[in-house]
Amino acid sequence: DGRVRVWQCPGGGLQGANAEYELCLGSPVTCVSILFNEPDAEEEVGREGDSGGEEGDDAGEGWVAAGSREGEIFIWRLEGGRFSLSQQIPAHRRQVNCLEFSPSGNQVLTGGSDFSLQLFDLGTGTPVFRKDMGEEITSLCWDGGVALVGGGRGTLQLWNLLAGSRLWAEKVHEGRISALTVLENGRGAVSGGEDRRVIVYKTAVSL
Repeated sequence: DGRVRVWQCPGGGLQGANAEYELCLGSPVTCVSILFNEPDAEEEVGREGDSGGEEGDDAGEGWVAAGSREGEIFIWRLEGGRFSLSQQIPAHRRQVNCLEFSPSGNQVLTGGSDFSLQLFDLGTGTPVFRKDMGEEITSLCWDGGVALVGGGRGTLQLWNLLAGSRLWAEKVHEGRISALTVLENGRGAVSGGEDRRVIVYKTAVSL
Protein backbone atom coordinates (compact mmCIF):
# COMPACT_ATOMS: atom_id res chain seq x y z
CA ASP A 1 0.00 0.00 0.00
CA GLY A 2 3.03 2.30 -0.24
CA ARG A 3 3.29 2.82 3.53
CA VAL A 4 5.94 2.08 6.16
CA ARG A 5 4.79 1.76 9.78
CA VAL A 6 7.10 1.96 12.78
CA TRP A 7 5.76 0.09 15.79
CA GLN A 8 6.36 0.55 19.48
CA CYS A 9 6.28 -2.83 21.23
CA PRO A 10 5.66 -2.60 25.00
CA GLY A 11 6.90 -5.50 27.07
CA GLY A 12 8.95 -6.93 24.20
CA GLY A 13 5.96 -8.23 22.25
CA LEU A 14 3.64 -7.17 19.45
CA GLN A 15 0.49 -7.74 21.51
CA GLY A 16 -0.92 -4.33 22.29
CA ALA A 17 1.64 -2.61 20.06
CA ASN A 18 0.77 0.68 18.42
CA ALA A 19 1.87 2.03 15.05
CA GLU A 20 3.65 5.10 16.40
CA TYR A 21 4.75 6.46 13.01
CA GLU A 22 3.40 6.04 9.48
CA LEU A 23 5.59 6.99 6.51
CA CYS A 24 4.35 7.17 2.94
CA LEU A 25 6.26 6.32 -0.23
CA GLY A 26 3.48 6.46 -2.84
CA SER A 27 4.96 3.28 -4.31
CA PRO A 28 4.83 -0.40 -3.23
CA VAL A 29 7.39 -1.09 -0.50
CA THR A 30 9.68 -4.06 -1.15
CA CYS A 31 12.10 -3.95 1.83
CA VAL A 32 12.84 -1.92 4.96
CA SER A 33 15.67 -1.36 7.44
CA ILE A 34 15.75 0.53 10.73
CA LEU A 35 18.56 1.87 12.91
CA PHE A 36 17.78 3.36 16.31
CA ASN A 37 19.91 4.93 19.03
CA GLU A 38 18.44 5.17 22.51
CA PRO A 39 18.63 8.55 24.26
CA ASP A 40 21.83 9.07 26.23
CA ALA A 41 21.34 8.26 29.92
CA GLU A 42 22.89 11.56 31.04
CA GLU A 43 20.58 13.48 28.73
CA GLU A 44 17.61 11.61 30.19
CA VAL A 45 18.63 12.62 33.71
CA GLY A 46 18.97 16.21 32.57
CA ARG A 47 15.41 16.17 31.28
CA GLU A 48 13.89 15.11 34.60
CA GLY A 49 11.65 17.80 35.92
CA ASP A 50 11.69 19.69 32.61
CA SER A 51 8.11 19.96 31.44
CA GLY A 52 8.80 22.47 28.70
CA GLY A 53 9.72 19.94 26.00
CA GLU A 54 7.27 18.49 23.53
CA GLU A 55 6.05 14.94 23.94
CA GLY A 56 8.33 12.53 22.05
CA ASP A 57 11.46 14.70 22.34
CA ASP A 58 13.18 11.87 24.25
CA ALA A 59 12.49 9.28 21.54
CA GLY A 60 16.16 9.12 20.61
CA GLU A 61 17.65 9.31 17.15
CA GLY A 62 17.01 6.88 14.34
CA TRP A 63 16.69 6.23 10.64
CA VAL A 64 14.34 4.20 8.49
CA ALA A 65 15.15 3.12 4.93
CA ALA A 66 12.68 1.63 2.46
CA GLY A 67 13.12 0.26 -1.05
CA SER A 68 10.49 0.50 -3.76
CA ARG A 69 9.35 -1.55 -6.72
CA GLU A 70 10.53 1.26 -9.00
CA GLY A 71 14.13 1.02 -7.72
CA GLU A 72 14.21 4.02 -5.41
CA ILE A 73 15.31 4.12 -1.79
CA PHE A 74 13.78 6.49 0.75
CA ILE A 75 15.56 7.58 3.94
CA TRP A 76 13.73 9.09 6.92
CA ARG A 77 15.40 10.49 10.01
CA LEU A 78 13.90 10.47 13.49
CA GLU A 79 14.83 13.53 15.51
CA GLY A 80 12.95 15.30 18.24
CA GLY A 81 10.25 12.63 18.20
CA ARG A 82 9.39 13.15 14.50
CA PHE A 83 10.35 11.41 11.27
CA SER A 84 11.20 13.54 8.26
CA LEU A 85 12.13 12.40 4.75
CA SER A 86 15.80 13.26 4.32
CA GLN A 87 16.64 11.56 1.01
CA GLN A 88 15.03 9.93 -2.01
CA ILE A 89 17.63 8.18 -4.17
CA PRO A 90 17.11 6.54 -7.60
CA ALA A 91 19.27 3.54 -6.71
CA HIS A 92 18.35 0.68 -9.06
CA ARG A 93 16.94 0.23 -12.54
CA ARG A 94 14.53 -2.40 -11.22
CA GLN A 95 13.05 -3.39 -7.87
CA VAL A 96 15.05 -2.97 -4.66
CA ASN A 97 14.96 -6.37 -2.94
CA CYS A 98 17.02 -5.78 0.20
CA LEU A 99 18.84 -3.03 2.08
CA GLU A 100 20.61 -2.50 5.38
CA PHE A 101 22.18 0.41 7.25
CA SER A 102 25.77 0.49 8.40
CA PRO A 103 26.05 0.52 12.22
CA SER A 104 26.96 4.23 12.08
CA GLY A 105 23.95 5.14 9.94
CA ASN A 106 26.20 6.94 7.45
CA GLN A 107 25.77 4.37 4.67
CA VAL A 108 23.18 1.98 3.31
CA LEU A 109 23.83 -1.17 1.28
CA THR A 110 21.22 -2.19 -1.30
CA GLY A 111 20.60 -5.10 -3.63
CA GLY A 112 18.24 -5.16 -6.58
CA SER A 113 16.64 -7.12 -9.38
CA ASP A 114 18.99 -5.32 -11.78
CA PHE A 115 21.80 -7.63 -10.50
CA SER A 116 23.62 -4.76 -8.76
CA LEU A 117 24.93 -4.45 -5.21
CA GLN A 118 25.36 -0.79 -4.27
CA LEU A 119 26.72 1.07 -1.26
CA PHE A 120 25.48 4.65 -0.77
CA ASP A 121 27.03 7.43 1.27
CA LEU A 122 24.03 9.08 2.94
CA GLY A 123 25.95 12.31 3.43
CA THR A 124 26.01 12.89 -0.33
CA GLY A 125 23.39 10.42 -1.60
CA THR A 126 25.90 9.00 -4.08
CA PRO A 127 27.17 5.42 -4.55
CA VAL A 128 30.67 4.69 -3.29
CA PHE A 129 30.60 1.06 -4.45
CA ARG A 130 28.69 -0.67 -7.23
CA LYS A 131 29.06 -4.21 -8.53
CA ASP A 132 27.13 -6.28 -11.05
CA MET A 133 26.78 -9.62 -9.26
CA GLY A 134 25.66 -11.62 -12.29
CA GLU A 135 22.31 -12.48 -10.76
CA GLU A 136 19.42 -10.86 -8.94
CA ILE A 137 20.32 -9.82 -5.38
CA THR A 138 17.64 -11.22 -3.08
CA SER A 139 19.05 -10.88 0.46
CA LEU A 140 22.01 -9.44 2.34
CA CYS A 141 23.58 -8.95 5.77
CA TRP A 142 26.51 -6.68 6.61
CA ASP A 143 28.35 -5.14 9.52
CA GLY A 144 29.60 -1.97 7.85
CA GLY A 145 32.63 -3.74 6.38
CA VAL A 146 31.93 -7.33 5.35
CA ALA A 147 28.72 -8.29 3.53
CA LEU A 148 27.05 -11.64 2.98
CA VAL A 149 24.96 -11.55 -0.20
CA GLY A 150 22.36 -14.03 -1.45
CA GLY A 151 21.40 -14.31 -5.12
CA GLY A 152 18.49 -15.31 -7.32
CA ARG A 153 20.38 -18.28 -8.76
CA GLY A 154 21.33 -19.66 -5.36
CA THR A 155 24.82 -18.16 -5.06
CA LEU A 156 26.06 -16.99 -1.65
CA GLN A 157 28.91 -14.46 -1.70
CA LEU A 158 31.08 -12.88 0.97
CA TRP A 159 32.45 -9.41 0.20
CA ASN A 160 34.88 -7.07 1.91
CA LEU A 161 33.33 -3.76 0.91
CA LEU A 162 36.12 -1.71 2.49
CA ALA A 163 38.57 -3.26 0.02
CA GLY A 164 36.02 -3.83 -2.75
CA SER A 165 37.01 -7.49 -3.01
CA ARG A 166 35.14 -10.78 -3.00
CA LEU A 167 36.31 -13.20 -0.31
CA TRP A 168 34.25 -16.25 -1.18
CA ALA A 169 31.40 -17.42 -3.45
CA GLU A 170 29.55 -20.70 -3.84
CA LYS A 171 26.24 -21.93 -5.25
CA VAL A 172 24.49 -23.27 -2.16
CA HIS A 173 20.83 -23.45 -3.22
CA GLU A 174 18.89 -24.54 -6.29
CA GLY A 175 16.90 -21.43 -7.16
CA ARG A 176 16.84 -18.15 -5.31
CA ILE A 177 18.06 -17.56 -1.78
CA SER A 178 14.95 -16.18 -0.15
CA ALA A 179 16.20 -15.60 3.42
CA LEU A 180 19.53 -14.83 5.06
CA THR A 181 20.60 -14.02 8.60
CA VAL A 182 23.84 -13.84 10.58
CA LEU A 183 24.51 -14.64 14.24
CA GLU A 184 25.05 -11.61 16.46
CA ASN A 185 28.74 -12.43 16.96
CA GLY A 186 29.21 -12.86 13.20
CA ARG A 187 30.56 -16.39 13.50
CA GLY A 188 27.67 -18.16 11.85
CA ALA A 189 25.03 -17.64 9.19
CA VAL A 190 21.81 -19.27 7.99
CA SER A 191 20.32 -19.24 4.49
CA GLY A 192 16.95 -20.43 3.24
CA GLY A 193 16.01 -21.04 -0.38
CA GLU A 194 13.26 -21.90 -2.81
CA ASP A 195 14.68 -25.44 -2.83
CA ARG A 196 13.06 -25.88 0.62
CA ARG A 197 16.41 -26.16 2.36
CA VAL A 198 17.84 -24.24 5.32
CA ILE A 199 21.65 -24.28 5.57
CA VAL A 200 23.74 -23.30 8.60
CA TYR A 201 27.31 -22.05 8.04
CA LYS A 202 30.32 -21.30 10.20
CA THR A 203 31.97 -18.11 8.95
CA ALA A 204 35.71 -17.57 9.06
CA VAL A 205 35.34 -13.80 8.84
CA SER A 206 33.64 -11.78 11.56
CA LEU A 207 30.41 -10.25 10.31
